[in-house]
Amino acid sequence: MKICGACGSRGHEDEARFCWHCGSPLGSAEGPANELGGAEVEDQIESERAVRYDEVDSHQEYRKAVSQALSDGIVDEERDRRTLEETRRKLRLSEGEALELEDEILTGQARRPESGQKSEPMRWPVRLEINDNQFFMERMVGGVDFRVHNHSDKPVRGVCLSIASSYFASAEKDFPKIGPGDHARYRLAVVPSLAGQPPVDLELAYEQDGEVSVLTAQAVYRVMAKNAVPANIKVEIDQSVHAEAGSKLGFGLSMRNEVDEVFKSGLIQNINDLIARDFPDHWTPVRLVYDEEATKRRREKRPSAIQVVAALKDRRCAMSKGALTGADGPEAKRALLLGVDPVRLGRSRANDIVLRVMPRSEENDVLSKQITASKPHCVLSLKPEGLFLADQDTLNGTEVDGSAWEGAGPLPLDRPSEVDVAKALRLRLVPFLEGRGCTALRADLYSELGRPDDLWRAAEQLRLRSLLVQRVENLADEERYLIVFRYANIGRGMGNELIVPGEGLERTHARIVRLGGQFWLESFVEGDRLMADGVPIPSGRAAPLAPGMVLQYGDLSGRFERFQQIGL
Repeated sequence: MKICGACGSRGHEDEARFCWHCGSPLGSAEGPANELGGAEVEDQIESERAVRYDEVDSHQEYRKAVSQALSDGIVDEERDRRTLEETRRKLRLSEGEALELEDEILTGQARRPESGQKSEPMRWPVRLEINDNQFFMERMVGGVDFRVHNHSDKPVRGVCLSIASSYFASAEKDFPKIGPGDHARYRLAVVPSLAGQPPVDLELAYEQDGEVSVLTAQAVYRVMAKNAVPANIKVEIDQSVHAEAGSKLGFGLSMRNEVDEVFKSGLIQNINDLIARDFPDHWTPVRLVYDEEATKRRREKRPSAIQVVAALKDRRCAMSKGALTGADGPEAKRALLLGVDPVRLGRSRANDIVLRVMPRSEENDVLSKQITASKPHCVLSLKPEGLFLADQDTLNGTEVDGSAWEGAGPLPLDRPSEVDVAKALRLRLVPFLEGRGCTALRADLYSELGRPDDLWRAAEQLRLRSLLVQRVENLADEERYLIVFRYANIGRGMGNELIVPGEGLERTHARIVRLGGQFWLESFVEGDRLMADGVPIPSGRAAPLAPGMVLQYGDLSGRFERFQQIGL
């Protein structure tokens, strides 16, 4: 029996030349000190096997300890480091081994089993991170903050983040593309219903080099009881939230709506200040595991490109304007779609959007006459440099966010703008952008629908998908105008241009795409839940929108009509 001079292990066979444990050359078998009897050899082999199994168990236990430190909902790095150091010593791991295991957790390294092959470590091109600078209380509004980071040198496409929990947070967010080294962020407002430590199941799907993969993880949040927090909370803008005694509460950005003046910090005076502020980022990576079954299911149903529903192909209709209305007649709530540039706004019927105070009355007509009629009062136009609003040298002027607006100037794209037209009518302009860190949705995905025009390409550079124009006071609930530069989403949640009523997950059910000189309806739902004139639109397919077409989603129904404003 030979002895390894590097690690002290003994060879199992006399003819062995290299150590089975570390690969180093084995020492000589000569001499009484290197020889063992048969029974002693068996005891030594069992002992060495036990050491190897203990090492595997130790690594697994340390991984669990690191995962628990990352997901216990408490922002206390000193305490976590002390706990991990105690665990390392208890498991008899070296500092180098511990650091390697921590890096494995933090970078999302996992093992992907291949058929008939031994599992090999693999580093995923995407990393999911949670901003743990938040805390949550039952029946109080809080925010779950996620970030998907592409740390590879190639773009990832079709990224879909799904969040599911029985009583904490459920949502789904799509990122069409995340460039190399870039990231996309998603904030989800939640109201936890119960105190405790609810688990949240996470699923991250993505496509790279034509291959679809699905990774899963589970995070655990700490939700505190409503009466467990002192009334005199003090908030500090660092990386934590403190109670009066200075004890950590863990996680940040919670809003206690019934309290008026509990925040005594010089930076935050009341609850409105707290809502308006962003807490500093404190990102913690989530350990992701490859889900072979989920990957197989997603690959089977993934279309190579958006295809037109065969039964509706002959319904193509060139239109740059249209209307989506409810099923209760012409006076139902309506969304008017425009795919033109520039968009002219004024009192004359020659404008794209006619601005009049409705209904007709002597008082309202006086206000309407303050808006220019001989020419457009103001014009909206999209350029690669931005979205511009131009007052047409009008008598009664235009104001934006309370300030006089002269000539043409760019509007902010990161927030809504309030536009006062001739002190007669107020509009709110709400731009809808693709997620931060995402580049434009690929036009080639819609190659069957049409080719992108200059308006699409200008919006693509700005990551702008649409602009919602809302009446603030007059006809606020009855009529709105949606300028579709590229596409607009329909679904539940404030991230969609057109919101579907009802309970359920915050997600996108369908999408209106403007390509080829017309509007298309793309489906994101399975089965026959979405139909056009009784023809189901499966997920990953699109149907051309034509005047008179009856649209149905579950129990909800509506129509697509020609562009016509209320009262005109």
